[in-house]
Amino acid sequence: MNSENNKKNKRPYRMINVAFPPAKYGAFAAIIIIIICSFFLFFK
Repeated sequence: MNSENNKKNKRPYRMINVAFPPAKYGAFAAIIIIIICSFFLFFK
């Protein structure tokens, strides 16, 4: 059973050493970018 879990959780070869931030930071960044872009579009 452990060997099955190890196969599922493996990253592709080129992405093993890449550090991924938690998903919540990406969500916050997306919201901030949307707010900034809409601010510039509405008040241009």
